Amino acid sequence: MQVTEKAEKTIVVPVSFAWRIAAIVILLLALMGDCLSVYFSHDDFMNLFEYVKQGPQVFRGLALFWSSDYYRPVGSVFYIGLYELFGFHPIPFRITTIVLLLINLALLIRVACLLLRSRQLAALVGLLTCYLASGYELYYNFGTIYDLVCFTFIFGIFALYLEPRQRDLPLGNWRIAAICLLQILALESKEMAASVPLLILAYEVVVKKVFRKKQFPWRSLFLLGAVGVITLIFVIGKSHGPRSLMNNPAYHPHISASIYLKNVSIQLNNLCYTVKLFDGFRTGILLAAGLLTGFFFRSRVAIFGWLWFIIAMLPVAFISPRTGFVLYIPEPGIAIAVVATFSAALAKKTAPPSRLAFLRPTGAFLFIVIFCLLAQFHFRNRS
Repeated sequence: MQVTEKAEKTIVVPVSFAWRIAAIVILLLALMGDCLSVYFSHDDFMNLFEYVKQGPQVFRGLALFWSSDYYRPVGSVFYIGLYELFGFHPIPFRITTIVLLLINLALLIRVACLLLRSRQLAALVGLLTCYLASGYELYYNFGTIYDLVCFTFIFGIFALYLEPRQRDLPLGNWRIAAICLLQILALESKEMAASVPLLILAYEVVVKKVFRKKQFPWRSLFLLGAVGVITLIFVIGKSHGPRSLMNNPAYHPHISASIYLKNVSIQLNNLCYTVKLFDGFRTGILLAAGLLTGFFFRSRVAIFGWLWFIIAMLPVAFISPRTGFVLYIPEPGIAIAVVATFSAALAKKTAPPSRLAFLRPTGAFLFIVIFCLLAQFHFRNRS
């Protein structure tokens, strides 16, 4: 009898997780499945023409990752590779977008599962972030291949990094080498990856409380230093030269707290499908309140989630505002913070458990309610 009960328990957990993942995938495909009928965008024509004109020379940028002479070389591999294999046909490009979105969804849920230590909570994070109508370029413009692949490498880094760190195990040599390689590829995909060293530092300080430990994790510090040096070389190299993005007014940064809050408020409005809900002041209040709420409920993961959003926004927060596709990498931080805070708040509830059982963040009822609300919300705001 005991063996049967254990066997049933082993089966129930994966099935409970599997139907959630299936629901998220179905929702994502239903919302953006019509991308297969979309032709090339203006960005696609421009990028493809430039890469084809340069020829095999663009692949040198994979080795010279710091050189401003090469524009996001990982993206060039996708453009040229798909063009050489399938010619000037949009459907293979669209299928590549769908595949990358699904891979990224799996990586996001894996990272969320490591942080939240729960498959059901991780699925909830995936549901909250699987689609964003104001980031329509991610689904209909192959020019956002840079964001898609950068996401893949950044979350691949954290999937590798968090697995041993969550168990307080030292990082192996192969893992350190793999993370450094992924960081180079992420930087070669898009400049958003420059935030990775700060994200690792935030995790170590906030979640692992590294400075309070008697035995300092020196291998993690070594990795942080290596990733930091790689990023510094990249930033210095990309900031100089005649083809540097810094020479483009649209990419030239203007650094100040007011500009940061103003640009982040624009993205928060994109996230909520509004134009006036957030301004610089309200954005500052929201970010401060999110951090304070995490402190109040003693949820280090919630604090890290807010810091993820704040830090990941840095590479795009001081340049000319973009549309919602730039939220693709920062947005999961808010979702992780919200889920972690809600879970911590219910853990401190004073009412009898039976009264709030239906609100359990790991329960099916709440997932289905959020699924229905988000489906209606996203469908209504699709362009």
